[in-house]
Amino acid sequence: MALVIPLSQAYVFGRDGLEAKIAPPYDVISPQQREALQRHPQNITHLTLPGERTEDYEKAGILLEQWKRDGTLKPVSPCMLVYRQEFQLGGHAYATTSIIAMARVEPYGNMVILPHEETIPHHKQDRKLLAQATRWANLEPIFGLYSPETAIREMLSKDRGTPYIDVTSSVINDGTRHSLWKLEDEEQQAVTELFRSKQVIILDGHHRYETRMERNVQDCIMICLAASDDPGLKILRTVRVIGREAARAITRSTIEEYFTIYESGPGTLEKELARCGGDPCPSTCIGMLINDEAYVLSPKPAMHELVSGRPLIARDLAEIDAFLGKSRVPKEEITYKGIAGLDEVLGQCALTPAHAITPEALLRHIADGGGRLPRKTTYLYPKKWDGLVVAA
Repeated sequence: MALVIPLSQAYVFGRDGLEAKIAPPYDVISPQQREALQRHPQNITHLTLPGERTEDYEKAGILLEQWKRDGTLKPVSPCMLVYRQEFQLGGHAYATTSIIAMARVEPYGNMVILPHEETIPHHKQDRKLLAQATRWANLEPIFGLYSPETAIREMLSKDRGTPYIDVTSSVINDGTRHSLWKLEDEEQQAVTELFRSKQVIILDGHHRYETRMERNVQDCIMICLAASDDPGLKILRTVRVIGREAARAITRSTIEEYFTIYESGPGTLEKELARCGGDPCPSTCIGMLINDEAYVLSPKPAMHELVSGRPLIARDLAEIDAFLGKSRVPKEEITYKGIAGLDEVLGQCALTPAHAITPEALLRHIADGGGRLPRKTTYLYPKKWDGLVVAA
């Protein structure tokens, strides 16, 4: 099964000023956040989010080599890292612990590393151009899910003392604390052996993984690995938020063609959705917020026909995407947002599934050959941040 080995040709930023150099993954950074992050000349987004012109990608490649030469990025001996994130969500404190390592890139047909959702061609092309310009450097880890393993759980729960890296962002201050420790040599060997019998499900990073997979050369990718039963591993509901002008395309007649409409309210929609469906098939209804009003929508046969054959575990998202397509809402007017509660999108036009998919249900679905889910089905929280380690 999966070949998981220590990071090679790894680099880290110096500890001084690290809080201004790290960043979330490129695809969740807003234009305003990007501007704030790139005020620091050594923020990792100068590499991961350089722009989409040919010269932007080339500049990122040149800058990476410059940082390696001038000591901005400092070499690290081969290692695996324990990565712990402590964070707040919904007023509660959590911690999630994973392993950062390298994994051999395998074709999906080998059934070793598997996708869980569909990709977007434009995003994959963007990551391909960046990878080519940076000589296929691993600038940020993908994120993978594996079935629980007692030996790994005990290893990750071990008290390791002072972290090798310990930082909280000073730019996007979401309060998440990022701590890293190096695994001992014998622990790294044990991890490699334990993963020889495991599949890995990609949670984040499909575009980067497929870009490498399609090279058709033997390659490894930097990966962050977490167990599906990690109590701090959170997958949020992913809602579709539509711009106000674009939302005018959504008419009541189109809604009624595909859904039975039940009146609700912004303050009660959450509770009413909580009574719909549940793990593992939260597909009996969806929620709509529009013009300060709220509705529960139950699919009619016409919608069942549109999404026939789509996986039950994410049928509600398939229904949302199919409905937006029938309403002719331009894709560029749709924002995908992970939310812990509907209060985060009140006052906007948004379509939401009733429930988030649990890590355990997702793992079961993929392991059972259930097929790929719609684009942007899941939203991992907290995201695995960039700038903590680079493999180049």
